[in-house]
Amino acid sequence: MISSVCVSSYRGRKSGNKPPSKTCLKEEMAKGEDSGKITINVGGTRHETYKSTLRTLPGTRLAWLADPDTSSSSETDPQQNEFFFDRHPGIFSYVLNYYRTGKLHCPADICGPLFEEELAFWGIDETDVEPCCWMTYRQHRDAEEALDIFENVEPEDGDEEKDSTPELLCMEDRPDRSKSCWKRCQPRMWALFEDPYSSRAARLVAFASLFFILLSITTFCLETHEAFIVARNVTEVVTEGNVTEIIVVTELDTEPVLNYIEGACVFWFSLEFMVRIVCCPDKIVFVKNMLNIIDFVAILPFYLELALSGLSSKAARDALGFLRVVRFVRILRIFKLTRHFVGLRVLGHTLRASTNEFLLLIIFLALGVLIFATMIYYAERLGAETTDPSMTKKIHFKNIPIGFWWAVVTMTTLGYGDMYPQTWSGMLVGALCALAGVLTIAMPVPVIVNNFGMYYSLAMAKQKLPKKKKKHVPKPAQLDSPTTLRSEDISHRNSTQSDTYPLAAEEVTEKKRSVPMVRERSPQPVGGFQAAGVGGGGAGGLESVAMEVPGSSGGPRVATDPPRVVWIIGDSLIFWARRRALVRSSGVQMGLLRSATRVRWIGIRGLLWEEFKLTVLGALRHGEVPHVLVVHMGGNDLGVVPLCMLLEQMQEDLQQLRVWSPWTVVVWSEVMPRMVWEQAENEEAVQLGRIKLNRCMGRFVRRMEGVVVRHVPFEEEEAECYFMADGVHLTDVGKDLFILGLKEGIEQALFFLGGELSHKGVM
Repeated sequence: MISSVCVSSYRGRKSGNKPPSKTCLKEEMAKGEDSGKITINVGGTRHETYKSTLRTLPGTRLAWLADPDTSSSSETDPQQNEFFFDRHPGIFSYVLNYYRTGKLHCPADICGPLFEEELAFWGIDETDVEPCCWMTYRQHRDAEEALDIFENVEPEDGDEEKDSTPELLCMEDRPDRSKSCWKRCQPRMWALFEDPYSSRAARLVAFASLFFILLSITTFCLETHEAFIVARNVTEVVTEGNVTEIIVVTELDTEPVLNYIEGACVFWFSLEFMVRIVCCPDKIVFVKNMLNIIDFVAILPFYLELALSGLSSKAARDALGFLRVVRFVRILRIFKLTRHFVGLRVLGHTLRASTNEFLLLIIFLALGVLIFATMIYYAERLGAETTDPSMTKKIHFKNIPIGFWWAVVTMTTLGYGDMYPQTWSGMLVGALCALAGVLTIAMPVPVIVNNFGMYYSLAMAKQKLPKKKKKHVPKPAQLDSPTTLRSEDISHRNSTQSDTYPLAAEEVTEKKRSVPMVRERSPQPVGGFQAAGVGGGGAGGLESVAMEVPGSSGGPRVATDPPRVVWIIGDSLIFWARRRALVRSSGVQMGLLRSATRVRWIGIRGLLWEEFKLTVLGALRHGEVPHVLVVHMGGNDLGVVPLCMLLEQMQEDLQQLRVWSPWTVVVWSEVMPRMVWEQAENEEAVQLGRIKLNRCMGRFVRRMEGVVVRHVPFEEEEAECYFMADGVHLTDVGKDLFILGLKEGIEQALFFLGGELSHKGVM
């Protein structure tokens, strides 16, 4: 069988555009038997191709299958003589076609994130997607990013709503009685005034706030109506030199009932503002919020006016008059409606997302106004009668600046009629100005409208999402399944846990080894760890595992001195540190004796702390219970989750893990600094939060008899040596120092357990 193109000469993504030559086809026929066929079973669908085809993209997972040393791979099925991967079969057809033709196309019926995840698994860069399919590939990610902009307006998950006690944000079903009353009430009060969807009581507070907002705006408008204006005479004593006289001044004031209503509204707004600022989890973020600034600015003039109303000095009266003039700031309270109406929030997001289009519109209008104002001025002078030298009696356009107003009104098709051309040349310019205005506005406006439609549809879709049930934990896979031998089987929304490149030969051998475990005790499962059936004597619990010793007879026996199991769980820093460890002389074991210690890396890019439990549960299905658990997480949560809530959740999860597995030594790896915090508006506040997080978690882990790893501090002037261009990930030098810190923490934990340390002289 002859391939349709000469894949052996492929050296780039665009080589598939060249038609195969006769020489190329002859070479393909000559080496057809030598290259050999290979069968790949993906999700039950078998694909056949040549090994030479897979070698066209070196460094990828399929290219690794073409190597002669992969017969012992965990994906190999010796009975069927094929490689099996439990992946999406439809997407694999496009991946395999990329090896054949050199062109990577994206299927239109596949969600973009799924296609991206499959590309990462097969080790293919997403930038290889053809330009014709790039928009199809990107539209799903754009929609996903836009959906993340909106606040979570869903009620808390649950089957029923509580009638008496509100089901509040960030609170446990059973509060910790060891905490103070203020610590227990603070999240409740914050959710009561901030999240109208958290409980029924919060909805009532939101309706009350909405009522007072509308009442305040109505009062502000009625104060200007003559029916609510009262004239009163005020007697003033005026002294000029030695002459003192009494004069009567008439002042206009509003009806007292409107003042009482405004006072009641301000009292509610003041109470709401004080409760929110006292109970908010992050004061800095609260102060920098624009809506909170508007609240304060709208409240302040009322109290200043109230304080100055009792003074009779002239300066106080002047200041009082100024405050009455600036009462218009109360109309800013209308922006508080954005907390209660999704459409207004959508409008705000649309305006921010369409900044470039607005700038383009302003530039177009400015150019048109300048051009047509100049043209109308000279056109009117050209067509006017020459009897008037100044030509200012019969024409409206006496100068070019006056023509700016006419050009703006004409280009926006308003046409007030206060200024209009009177000559035939001026009328011609006016017609051109109107046509240019229609075309100028028509170009960027559809983009803005499309943005609004997209954001609004996403907001409505997120509001109408059904309540999420409890997370489903699938049944543990069979131990003889090849998928259970890979740490990358824990799925993640942003990335696969596996490397996009094939594993080293020593890791493949390591995966096939049995994992001897010694049952020391059977604690009761706690919290979220009970969901997977771990703990106790059930399936997935801690049981003695028989290990067959090579060269022995009499069947399997229980190992008396099992190796210590070490887990390293973390985000992208752990993901890339493992890649770096693969090319180091010490390997993924970091120089630790393989007979005494087994190191397992679980690095997931974009990992958040809320996924810590599921990550641990997924790893426990492999039958391994760690003696040492290294945790490097929390960096992706800073700036997204309030610090107090993050600390509370982290300490709670680690405490549950400690109760469930008392013999596990927790090694806390401090959150590394970053040059750029993309998820935060205030990077300085996030840096301070990182320091506080490390300090609090360090004290907590030490109380748990754990180990704290403090990495080498990086100076700003040396950032280029340690950080990559994105300011987040580490260079090879930074990774080496990072791995060294992890190794020291593991060695200290193993010392507590009495385990052996690293090889002599191996780093």
